[in-house]
Amino acid sequence: MPLGCVNWNETDSYIGGLPMLGEHPWPRTPAGVPLTFCAQIDLETVTALRPDTGLPQTGLLLFFCDTVQNQHGSVVYLGTAGSLRQPPARTPHAFGEYYGRSLLKHDNPLCVVHTLPCWPVEFHSAPYEEEVDDDGNDPLELEAANPEFCRPRLVDLLIEHKLAPDAALRETGFVWHASVKILAGHLIRELSACRETLLAQIIPDTMKSRAQRAWIKHAPLRWTKGYKPFRKFVLDLWSWSQEQPAWAELHDEDRKRLWQSTERLDEEFRRFAPDTRSLYSVGLGGAEKLARDTVRHAVTGGDEAWLALPEPVREHINNHELAPGDDPERHQMFGQGRMVQAGVYERLNQLLLLQLTYDSFGSLWPGDVGIMTWWIRPEHLKAREWAQTEFMFECH
Repeated sequence: MPLGCVNWNETDSYIGGLPMLGEHPWPRTPAGVPLTFCAQIDLETVTALRPDTGLPQTGLLLFFCDTVQNQHGSVVYLGTAGSLRQPPARTPHAFGEYYGRSLLKHDNPLCVVHTLPCWPVEFHSAPYEEEVDDDGNDPLELEAANPEFCRPRLVDLLIEHKLAPDAALRETGFVWHASVKILAGHLIRELSACRETLLAQIIPDTMKSRAQRAWIKHAPLRWTKGYKPFRKFVLDLWSWSQEQPAWAELHDEDRKRLWQSTERLDEEFRRFAPDTRSLYSVGLGGAEKLARDTVRHAVTGGDEAWLALPEPVREHINNHELAPGDDPERHQMFGQGRMVQAGVYERLNQLLLLQLTYDSFGSLWPGDVGIMTWWIRPEHLKAREWAQTEFMFECH
């Protein structure tokens, strides 16, 4: 899926973003909860590559699922593309509060994110047959073991170009104000959650147990003692993040201030911001994560952001980061699909319409290195009975 090969503004095949659903009803769970839009596939493109799939030769397939409970999915077929549709108001947070915590709107971090980041899709034929060979070897394992399939790590390249900190550079490894905006956005969300927790403790529910009420009686003092400094810290960082455009370069003093902010977050405010601390703690792992998320924000942030990256980093992203996973895993249509548990063997008489796998760079987090798949029986495909599609979620 190299960025130079697909026009992001013209392609009709993409993961995430908004569906070209037009006036068609938005798919929902049996309880009426709107499903999250996951992907849209232009069947004319698929037919040009493989005309014998049994799918309609033109039109669009739109894939939806429940990314929180992971129990329901839906496929919509449209003969022609409709207008782009925003998700309904009651659509849940994509991937839930835990797995979806890295999905935030940097201009409004308290806004619930209903959509996944949009990634155009470029189709390729699978490089091998998904079946065990005569010697009992799984081709997936063979490819993963072959050194030519081992990717260089993005973070190593970022460190080389001083876009991420290493043990020697430390605070000099941050480059743009976008890193400040990402950290501040997560902390604004943490501050809101922290305030709700504080209020729940100050105003205890009379239905709570005696032990809970006894603990709560002394909790407000402990919380309020540290909450006000934390609130000031977050608001100061948020104000600082708004002073400069995202892709303005940080000066040396700014880099040092950002690093010191992560240190203070790690040492003083760990109980107030556990989620953000786990994402971007003062350790090099957290700093590398912040640098990587900044680069991912650049990839999806328009031409100015993309061109802010050095050419070797852009080349690396095009060549190595736009396929999911560190092994030869991939999003795919048809074939057996990736086996996580035993679900694949339960569907040997069905056709795999789409598999979306865990994709860190693409911000797809279906559970613990999981997959989302949509299946259909041959007789239902022949009759174009898309409502008979079955959704399966699996993870470790």
